Amino acid sequence: MSEQKRLIRPLLRLFKGYRILVLADREFHSIKLAHWLHSKGIDFVLRQKQGTYIRQENESYQSLQSLGLNPGISFFLNGI
Repeated sequence: MSEQKRLIRPLLRLFKGYRILVLADREFHSIKLAHWLHSKGIDFVLRQKQGTYIRQENESYQSLQSLGLNPGISFFLNGI
């Protein structure tokens, strides 16, 4: 995560005062990175591998693959 933050920090300074959305590929899928971005008030979309496990509120863990998603399909889960 430190390398990812090192790459993002200069951009945050450059675009200070603007609303920022970080759109990142699988190399940026860290929960800690998502928390850091959220703490900075930065919106983000982090692409995930199908084998990633998630837990929606009041449910058990499940893999993204079990949701029947296919490559190229967008899917948004709020509050994960």
